[in-house]
Parts: sequence; C-alpha cells; structure tokens
Amino acid sequence: MTAGKNSLTMADESAKRAAQEYLAAKLSEEGQRYEDKVNLEAAIALGPRVWKRLADTVLAHCRDWHAVTGEQSLNLQGNGPGRSAYPVRRP
Repeated sequence: MTAGKNSLTMADESAKRAAQEYLAAKLSEEGQRYEDKVNLEAAIALGPRVWKRLADTVLAHCRDWHAVTGEQSLNLQGNGPGRSAYPVRRP
C-alpha cells in the first residue's frame, strides 16, 4: 500500500505543479495585456507632445542653420492641415 500511496502523492504533486504553472502563465498573460493597455494609453496621451517637441526642435535647427549660412537653404513645407512643417533641402 505504500507504493500506491506514493504514486498518489506523486500524482497530486504533479497536478499541483501543473496548476501552479498554469496560473503563472495566466497571470503573465494578464500582466502583459495590462502593460500593453497602459503603454497604448501613454502613447496616445504623450504622442502629440512628443511630435510637437520634435517639430519644434527641427524648426529651431533649421533657423540656426539659416542664421549660420545666411541663406534659406532649407524650405519648411507643411505636410497637411494641422500638422507641423518639415524641412526640405532646396535643389
């Protein structure tokens, strides 16, 4: 009877280990979904400010370039309504 009891205990341990692995995987998936959701929300909230800062930086560099060269060698063209301009090198 000891052999039967040991095999039952081993089966219980195996089932317990499998259940723990299942729960760990489920928690990991839920954590990843939560992280993806939070990252998307942050990207949506911060995206416009990031792009504005990028556009402002590019424009400032263009103005600096124009001041150094003494000519308007870069032309700032809009890329659509409500969007920032971007530099285009003149031929």
